[in-house]
Amino acid sequence: MAEDPRNSKPLRFDGRVVVVTGAGRRPGREFVRLLARRGATVVGNDICRSEDDQYGARDAEDDDAAQRVVEDIKSAGGSAIAITADVSDPASGERIMTPAVTTFGGSDILINNAGIVPYAPLEELSSAQFLRTIAVDAGGAFHLSREAWRQFHVAGYGRVVRSVLAPVLSMAMTITPPTRQPRARSSALPVSPPARAGPTEFL
Repeated sequence: MAEDPRNSKPLRFDGRVVVVTGAGRRPGREFVRLLARRGATVVGNDICRSEDDQYGARDAEDDDAAQRVVEDIKSAGGSAIAITADVSDPASGERIMTPAVTTFGGSDILINNAGIVPYAPLEELSSAQFLRTIAVDAGGAFHLSREAWRQFHVAGYGRVVRSVLAPVLSMAMTITPPTRQPRARSSALPVSPPARAGPTEFL
């Protein structure tokens, strides 16, 4: 959300409704706060579920993470609502996007920010952990984008942004590296560099 140094005025989102998944934790929490300060109406989504402990996704304030952020926005004079839903659920797209229509008349921007990373060495990463990560990181973006596209198509306008921290396997390998170096470079699994967030626009 960096400002273009060529512009003398900061980018504003007045009159825009923005849906942000993973809004209760950083970086999503900072996304919604900044957007609200810039005039956007925010629909913030997050999940509160104990099994995500293994992914390092919870902290002391997670029990109503999205609602806490929404309350902060409202107390500052902004407009926002919180939706608790698991983005890996195929029904989550409708569950999260529909309130934007019923409450605010529609949505203009979707930020697919929800994601998890299993905090485990690659050799200890279970298939269940891997599949859960894909279901949230990739499946969640698909479910939300599909439903958002339906709204954008009717409205004739929309933007989708995918926030990406790093590829799943490279994060799993770099968080807990092996204690010994590989015997030969050719025998080591390649590790992709962290991916950068980039916008995908739908008109």
